[in-house]
Amino acid sequence: MRKGARLPNTRMASLPLRALGLFARKTKTPPPTRPTAAKTARAGVGQTTHPLHPFERSQLTGARARLQRWLAHRDIGWWLVVVIALLALVPRLYGLNWDANNHLHPDERQIVFRAMCLGFPGTPRVGDCGPVNTGLGWFFSPLSPLNPRFFAYGSLPLYLLAAVAHGLAWLNTITGGRLAPPDGGAWDDFNHFTLVGRALSALFDAGSVLLVGVLARRLAGRWAAVLAAAFVAVIPFEVQLAHFYTVDTLLLFFVLLTLLGCIQLAQRPQTARAEVPASEAMPASEDGWVGWRAGLFVGVGFGLAMATKISALPLLLPIALALLLRARRRGLSEVAVALLGVVGAATLVFLITSPYVLIDLPEFQQQVSEQALLSRGKLDYPYVRQFAGTIPYLYQLRQSLLYDMGLPLGLLGFAGLGWALTRLWRSLDDIWGIVVVWIVAYFAAVGGAYTKYPRYMVPIFAPLAICGAGALVALAAWGRRRLASAAAMPPAPRRRPLWRADPFASAPARWLSRRWGVGWWRAACGTLALAILAFSALLTLALVNIYSAPNTRVQASTWIYDHVAPGAALTYEVWDDPLPLLVPPARPGGVGLGLTSAGHAINPAAYGQLGLNLYDPDTPEKAQQLAQQLANADVVIISSRRLLDSIPLLPDRYPMATRYYTLLFSGQLGFTLVKHFETQPHLAGLVFDDSGADESFSTFDHPPVWIFERSGARMSAQQLQTALTRGLTLPVPYERMSSEKSLLLTPQAQAADAQAQPLGVQFPASSLPNQQPLLWWLLMPSLLEVAAQTAPDRGRVAALNQRVDAALAEVEAAGYRVDEVLPPEELPEAEEPAIEQELGKEPPTAE
Repeated sequence: MRKGARLPNTRMASLPLRALGLFARKTKTPPPTRPTAAKTARAGVGQTTHPLHPFERSQLTGARARLQRWLAHRDIGWWLVVVIALLALVPRLYGLNWDANNHLHPDERQIVFRAMCLGFPGTPRVGDCGPVNTGLGWFFSPLSPLNPRFFAYGSLPLYLLAAVAHGLAWLNTITGGRLAPPDGGAWDDFNHFTLVGRALSALFDAGSVLLVGVLARRLAGRWAAVLAAAFVAVIPFEVQLAHFYTVDTLLLFFVLLTLLGCIQLAQRPQTARAEVPASEAMPASEDGWVGWRAGLFVGVGFGLAMATKISALPLLLPIALALLLRARRRGLSEVAVALLGVVGAATLVFLITSPYVLIDLPEFQQQVSEQALLSRGKLDYPYVRQFAGTIPYLYQLRQSLLYDMGLPLGLLGFAGLGWALTRLWRSLDDIWGIVVVWIVAYFAAVGGAYTKYPRYMVPIFAPLAICGAGALVALAAWGRRRLASAAAMPPAPRRRPLWRADPFASAPARWLSRRWGVGWWRAACGTLALAILAFSALLTLALVNIYSAPNTRVQASTWIYDHVAPGAALTYEVWDDPLPLLVPPARPGGVGLGLTSAGHAINPAAYGQLGLNLYDPDTPEKAQQLAQQLANADVVIISSRRLLDSIPLLPDRYPMATRYYTLLFSGQLGFTLVKHFETQPHLAGLVFDDSGADESFSTFDHPPVWIFERSGARMSAQQLQTALTRGLTLPVPYERMSSEKSLLLTPQAQAADAQAQPLGVQFPASSLPNQQPLLWWLLMPSLLEVAAQTAPDRGRVAALNQRVDAALAEVEAAGYRVDEVLPPEELPEAEEPAIEQELGKEPPTAE
């Protein structure tokens, strides 16, 4: 929307939206008049192919006229945005119980645990909630039952979840059980706490779709609002996150609410001055109160965002810009009033929703400092080792474009960001600066972190979609003007070089304008928008389709109950979920947990569990423990790619654990892969490979699962340990933090570098990379990605095998005998002692 433009009048706005000042002031309209015969004839009203009775004709004419008058006083753009937001709820609410009440998302699990511990003195507490103080002054004690004692996220999501779950349970009680959960249980039990949280996440994300429409409407008009809302409704990663209660959807909602307040704060004074006649101008005192109310709106949004997650702090920059724009248009005195509203509302809202930030300040500071160190890679927790060797900013861009937003919508979003930057280049007072500053500031702050979870980028996906929609609408209007201008000019008398020719004055453009008018360009832009929307919708539906079948871990658990005898020893990887899980019973009976469809009891306690500490440092003790566990195991289970993908990224730190995976998948540890469960986004026969995505994209709701069973007689612990450690020096010579990088070359690297050819010889100036460096840097990552993706294992197992082969070749050269480790039953009995003696042979001496 251009500066000073008036919003269309509407009667469909709801009362809360009117109270927030999201719609323009209504103007008086003349009473409707009955259409004349001439107008009716021109509109085609009442014209039919067969004669009608005069009474029927008058009734038809009156109904259509009333419909036309009703539509004339209403903006279809608002209706479309509301309908899109409602439709966005469907994929977000579909399959909420995707894990069959097994709580497979660890962050969600922690949030639910903490929320269930919140309550007032005297209310029952469940689980291990710690001691509480219920005496006099309990509220102001760090041991208060309302203290979440968990500040990795904000306190607002925990209080909101507890209030809604307990509120539903209270309503069910006072209505005599009429509002009981349809699947049994209570609203405030563990299972329903999780489901209520997921429903809240879906509702907030659909609310973000509505806010995106309001934001885009204020910035670029009604059709940009419709486009932006539709784009956000089908962002695949947002739909996936709506199935988890992990505060990201709440954070996005409050970020958009704050940005809307910032735009209202910076835009409204100018709009009011441009639209209202001088005789009806608002008094200065009332105009100041408008700034005060806008400041309150901004402060409430910012306070709620900060109470959700501390990473909302970069919102200070768009808030400062909004105040600066208002100062340039209305003066410092009015900005002081607005600033007072921002600070007062933000402080009050934050203290109300997060009181124990101050009451339990030492704990808050300790946990926030821990999260800051973790984000910078200063803490070496196992679950962040997947980011070893990843490049800041580029990693997030790759994940956003290829998986989270989808390539077409992602490219459109960043192209729109470039378009918005050009607007700022022409005028720093442009209102688009608020959105641009947020995107740039947030990406600069979060993109450089060591922990690069894709969900951290969600707060900029919707603003990018707004930029893309605004750019498309602007492109349509700009091209239409250029075509109209070119059509009014005579054809050029001489041919110009191709690079100097005006494409809008070309022969094809003129022919299209003569044939369809200058509106063909707008139709082309609309077709592009629909194509991008269709592709994103296809990705979203394919992702949502994974919820149409049981979770892969649930499928694997059912298979274990049906094919693995009770009492068998199963392995699991520490820091990942063990299997089997509790699965929905197909038949009643058993030990109270039901039976599978094949009639086997569903009882996880019937199996022994051996936890493999593969994230521990590679030491002789770890090798001995791992070998002993494998010797005792009947089944080896890998329930996700969490460790399988991250450990091979650190071969210098985990040489033995890396070899373990290579030998396991090649069948050289006495186990054979008997079942593999994998579900990828799919729709109508199309499968979208997400194996290259960040582990969190699949680990929670559709992880691949591998089940290995023992093949033949057991290998001894000594045989297994020898196979795992042959040729390796344990412990490893050094252990470096995954985020630390040495700036010095080793002596061997220095010697190799001294013998290398000069850089001018290795990289001649006439080579393609030096001639076209930008093109090379853009193409090479894509070419390497395509090459790696063509391999079923994405090149990782091949790389591991190459390392193992090189190590075994060195061992052979040193005098060892390298034999394929076979299960004992495949070796002749007379050869078993000889093989064991050979494996334990000392290396030859120099003599």
